Amino acid sequence: MILDPDHVPFPEFLDPIVPHFNDPAIGFVQIVQAYKNSRSTWIAKGAAQQTYQFYGPMMMTMNRYGTVPAIGANCTFRRAALNSIGGHAAGLAEDMNTAMHLHAKGWRSVYVPRVLARGLVPSTLSAYYKQQLKWSRGVFELLFTTYPRLFRQLTWRQKLHYGLGSFYYLSGITFLINFLIPVLFLLELDTAAVGFERFMISAFPLIVAIILVRHFVQSWVMEDEERGFHVVGGLLMIGNVVDLYIGFSVRSHPEKSSV
Repeated sequence: MILDPDHVPFPEFLDPIVPHFNDPAIGFVQIVQAYKNSRSTWIAKGAAQQTYQFYGPMMMTMNRYGTVPAIGANCTFRRAALNSIGGHAAGLAEDMNTAMHLHAKGWRSVYVPRVLARGLVPSTLSAYYKQQLKWSRGVFELLFTTYPRLFRQLTWRQKLHYGLGSFYYLSGITFLINFLIPVLFLLELDTAAVGFERFMISAFPLIVAIILVRHFVQSWVMEDEERGFHVVGGLLMIGNVVDLYIGFSVRSHPEKSSV
């Protein structure tokens, strides 16, 4: 069982986990990562909001098609499974690296949607960006190194999962564009010659569909307080684009950095 130093397990932590290992094909069991300081700062609130959909409907969906990833903390492994790949993998995204190797070996994974431990989410902007940069560098490293080597050994769903999952860290670009378009329009830098009424006729059905789908999938979040529009988390995600660009630039050209 692997725990982050800041995660405190409940006494009954292993009770719903261990029975899954009665199936000899199960390599590891992952549970929810939940946090106890999500209300301490706006940064903590936004960082926590970004995880609600992931540990709710998204992880449950991945459990359905056999691609539950290892998330580093709150993950319990079968010793024989780890031995079959030479032990826990290394790297900046060591959890994803380990899961990828285990899935390539044919081991299955299970997700238990239960809050059985609580830890700490980054509460300052510097801590949050440091975490996001580490994770993004780690998953893109795997995308261009480990993923091509294991590609043939993965199922088609696992190929899609590991091939597309890394691009989550570029999703801030979409948020940034959506944010800039109305600003440019207000500055009279016309981005499109479309009247307001025509725009609403085209956009309204999409907006309604997005709200309805989001409301529907929130039936599978872990706790009632996790429901909502998560505006703070969205704004924080926009900043990821700037952070990742600066982070990669500094590491590519360290002589230009005064940090």
